[in-house]
Amino acid sequence: MTRREELDPTSSLWDLFAVYLHVLRTKHGLSCAAVGREVSAARQTVSHWESGLLRPDEDQIRGLDALYGTGGLLEWIAFHAEIVHDTRWQMRHMQDDARASVIRAYERSFVPGLFQTPDYARTLFTLEGTVEDVERAVAKRMARQERLFSADPPHLTMLLDEDVIDRVVGGPEVMSAQLERLLELSEMHHVILQIVPRSQGFHHGLVGPMKLMTVGRKLIGFTEAPLGGKLMQSPKEVHELALRLDRIAADALNRAQSRDVIRRALESLT
Repeated sequence: MTRREELDPTSSLWDLFAVYLHVLRTKHGLSCAAVGREVSAARQTVSHWESGLLRPDEDQIRGLDALYGTGGLLEWIAFHAEIVHDTRWQMRHMQDDARASVIRAYERSFVPGLFQTPDYARTLFTLEGTVEDVERAVAKRMARQERLFSADPPHLTMLLDEDVIDRVVGGPEVMSAQLERLLELSEMHHVILQIVPRSQGFHHGLVGPMKLMTVGRKLIGFTEAPLGGKLMQSPKEVHELALRLDRIAADALNRAQSRDVIRRALESLT
């Protein structure tokens, strides 16, 4: 089954958008290359639009509307696809995370999954009560972490609110092991770990967790929410998310200062 055959226009507006692009192009008897010449895109890029792998930018969407004579319909579909919740965003986020070469993230409440110890993860899964098989969920999370120690690991910048390391999850023993884990990871050459101190007061991460992933040549954003999250690929949204992460980093402690804060939190538990 091809990627285009996997699209489901009944469950996703972006899938509907991709399917409709293919319908319009074939109806007009145009090749991908011909469409690309009209809207300043490569032939393969046009093919990726119709497979849902890439999305045209705003100018290209307007160009496609003009080319196909759709009277702005493509622009309207794209607008609503951006703002309507897609139930598959979380799944796609995990797939992008697994392929990302660079990850920049901010976490406000808990240690990120890539940095969690088994006991810390087990405690969260148990208390959240959102998974049926806790041990299987823990094993999957630990398997994700193997890439941190691979020959070609992703470059990680993790910004953690000070509340993350002060919140004792699972009791002193579990939390002590978790803080030791953070200290170990912070020494790895491909990991930048910074703490946003509570003394900072207001900062741009207080709206919630966020992540920016580099997957190939694409920048993909994700903001988390209790029942899912939002995946972002439009240049405008990704740019705004990058600026927000820059501002959070500007308010964070440097790497050495951040390790000192973690050590003090660790000492308070022993």
